[in-house]
Amino acid sequence: MRTIRRKSLPLNKGKQLKIIKIIEAYNKEKEIWIQFFINDTSSIKTHRKIRDKYVSQKYNSQYKLQARMWKLALIDASEMMDKYWMSLLPKINELINKNKNLTEVQKHYCFWILMNYERIEKLFKHKYPIPSHFDIDKKAVKKAGNYINRIIRNHKGKFPSIKKSRSFVLDADCYKIFENNGRQYISIMTLDKGKRLVIPLLGNTPIKGNIKVVLYKNYIEMHYTAILKPKKIKNEYIEAVDFGYTEVITDSKNRKYGIEFGKKMSSYSDKLNIKMKQRNKVHALQKKQSQVSKRKNIRKYNLGKIKLDNFSRKNKAGIEQEVNFGLNQFFSKQQPQVLITEDLRHLFSFGKIKSWNRKFSSWVKGFLQDRIGFKALARGSCHEQVNPAYGSQTCIKCGFVWKGNRVLDRFKCGFCGHEDYADRVAAMNYKSRYGDKEITRYTPFREVKTILDERFRRRLETSYEGTVPGRTSDTVSIALRTVIDTSVVQGGFLAVCT
Repeated sequence: MRTIRRKSLPLNKGKQLKIIKIIEAYNKEKEIWIQFFINDTSSIKTHRKIRDKYVSQKYNSQYKLQARMWKLALIDASEMMDKYWMSLLPKINELINKNKNLTEVQKHYCFWILMNYERIEKLFKHKYPIPSHFDIDKKAVKKAGNYINRIIRNHKGKFPSIKKSRSFVLDADCYKIFENNGRQYISIMTLDKGKRLVIPLLGNTPIKGNIKVVLYKNYIEMHYTAILKPKKIKNEYIEAVDFGYTEVITDSKNRKYGIEFGKKMSSYSDKLNIKMKQRNKVHALQKKQSQVSKRKNIRKYNLGKIKLDNFSRKNKAGIEQEVNFGLNQFFSKQQPQVLITEDLRHLFSFGKIKSWNRKFSSWVKGFLQDRIGFKALARGSCHEQVNPAYGSQTCIKCGFVWKGNRVLDRFKCGFCGHEDYADRVAAMNYKSRYGDKEITRYTPFREVKTILDERFRRRLETSYEGTVPGRTSDTVSIALRTVIDTSVVQGGFLAVCT
């Protein structure tokens, strides 16, 4: 499954006002049902029965929502409460499991209670249901039940509520898709019976099932899900790529994709850095003001976030576009059965300059990681991640590891003299690490360095003529002593004897 976003053309004020009225009515109705499920936990999974009950009572929304829409608000509230409990229960289960004052039978009873909302509701009312297959006395049941009540009360926090109203849900009967003069339109249900609101859309793709309508400043987005149908790849081709800073990815043949990535990322990062420095100065000035009215005016007119948010959104959209373009380029030219990449969430960035880490932020890393995973899935490739430590500093010919091997985008081995592109070297090393039992994805980088150095020394000790380019069996012992004696590193290169 994938979530698709469809954007509308800019809306006039009249249509914006109608959308806002629908959103307000829908979310007020949803808030009522949230409170209903808070007061009656047992009904969370039985929203259909609740719906049928209120339909038989000829229920009408007090906010003038049509019948289908208040039913969707009911389902939406039920799902929200279910997600709330699903996020809370793992914490409760962990506390029960760690409690040494409970017997194994009592713990089993606690887990049995938490498997069903009706049992939880009975527990809140100090009723202790006992299943027939449990060999447990009432005193032990009461102790376990009171413990569950106590830890839920201590850890439940605030119940979910609607803090910002800007969306509503429609099912397939609440909207209709049609085309006119090559333009796709959607007509959606409004608060007025028999009157629908027609909105022009950008693009032209099929929209089916339930959709979420999200209002932004002067346009809306339709969010809906579609089933992924990945292609079947018959070849056994394995490819590795390296994420770059100037481009999105580089493959093992040094082909680069998404070459505008670095320019866009640098431009956004540098401009944002300047903006935030200026805002920090204004913020410091605000703190120095003694008058409350002046502080409020500075905060209102000089520290607002509307322009800043628009700036960030536009620049992030440009970066996202370049990432998607680069990945589409790659998959249109290559269809590997296995695609190997570095694990960006644990990116080895020790010793990087401050500006590099700022530009290649956690947001960029996370987005790159998520997009390549999705694109690989959609194209039928198996995405595998490997440990990135020293990927661009390890020679692919002799295995020598040294930070001086790489200078910017160029690679020159300080031991055997092999020259190459740093990104291609990294891609080749990631490819060789696929299936490596010693260097796993989560091996600490210091251990990786130890393993690589040991492999290099072992290779020198057992080498024969031709194994290492430029080396013979007569010079291996000299070279080995040189590598071990790190004091001979001078002027950016290893002073090795050849």
